[in-house]
Amino acid sequence: MLPFEAIDFAPTRAQHKPYRPPQLPVYVAPLPDEGLISWLLRLATRLRAPMHTLAYSSFGVDDRRGHSRWWLRPHPWLLARISERTGVPVSRLRTMTLRDYQPVYRDDEAAGRFCGRRFDVLPPDRHLFRFAICGGCFDEDERPFLRRDWLIGWVAVCPRHNIGLIERCQHCRAILRISRWTTATVFAPGQCSHCGEVLSAAPHLKAHPSVAALQRVMLAAKLEGYMDRPGLGQLKWRDFVVLADILLAGVTKWTTMEEAAQIRDLYIGSLEGEIGPGLHDDRYGGLRFLAWLLEGWPHGIGPQVAQEMLRRWLDCDRDFASFHLPSEWAGKGGADTYAIGPETRMWIQQRYSDLLRANPEVPNRVRAIIETRRPFPW
Repeated sequence: MLPFEAIDFAPTRAQHKPYRPPQLPVYVAPLPDEGLISWLLRLATRLRAPMHTLAYSSFGVDDRRGHSRWWLRPHPWLLARISERTGVPVSRLRTMTLRDYQPVYRDDEAAGRFCGRRFDVLPPDRHLFRFAICGGCFDEDERPFLRRDWLIGWVAVCPRHNIGLIERCQHCRAILRISRWTTATVFAPGQCSHCGEVLSAAPHLKAHPSVAALQRVMLAAKLEGYMDRPGLGQLKWRDFVVLADILLAGVTKWTTMEEAAQIRDLYIGSLEGEIGPGLHDDRYGGLRFLAWLLEGWPHGIGPQVAQEMLRRWLDCDRDFASFHLPSEWAGKGGADTYAIGPETRMWIQQRYSDLLRANPEVPNRVRAIIETRRPFPW
């Protein structure tokens, strides 16, 4: 090889620039305290596209029915992808989710979570996300939207207006749900999707102080992980969820018809003419009944009923506290999926024993309230 044919060449690797997907042609600014699902539905409305098309084509989320509830706690990489396509900072998107709250435990964020009776007659492909709205907030909003805290299934009172949230249309009694994700529709949470009635026109229900107080304590515990209840002491959020399940399921699942009627009469008699939703079959009614079971512990009529439910749960062989919860796997019921562990059972047993030692007259008063005839297990 001749000298002039020698060429000094340093091999280099090809530089590949990372692909940045283009931003969407429409920018929608998030509103104060807005939930991520509300903002995404407003964005899909501006794009005139179905929610599934927006989620799949722009963010890579393939969930045709929205059963995964990915918008409540999206993965950090998903928030980064949404930020790239929409221009909204990740820090702002994070405040629209529930990632700062305690993780999901025993399906504790589902709609109507602390209701005594939970059922849905719709087929699985129509189990759309249920929501609730505040009529007072929607009267003030220029564009109605869903607040983040309303997405938690047991939040029943608007802290701003101190009124109960609306879950059903006052005209047709339809449950408020989002539209099908595969259909391009206009997101209008202020109108009933069935009859078109304006939801904020319904009468505003003034929240009872016990319900508002219990919700404040529960939201703080959901955020911080613990709460302080008079008479019960400090409770972890998970312990409170189990305790609420035992009390509510005990009344609805482990009492005879006569006992349930007696408890209902005692509860209605304590309302003193208060007009509200059903006994305990919606968000507000569930919290109102739960507040009655806990208020004045251990010396109120409600707490005495609650103590009887605790006694039955500790004495029975079956975990009736999980019968009303859905199953995550096929072939297993709620009692199998959400079985209460031995540590929690020992904690409840210890708390109940301390209660009896501190108040030896409580069991006699409890047994005098309702019949103690053991219902037949099924």
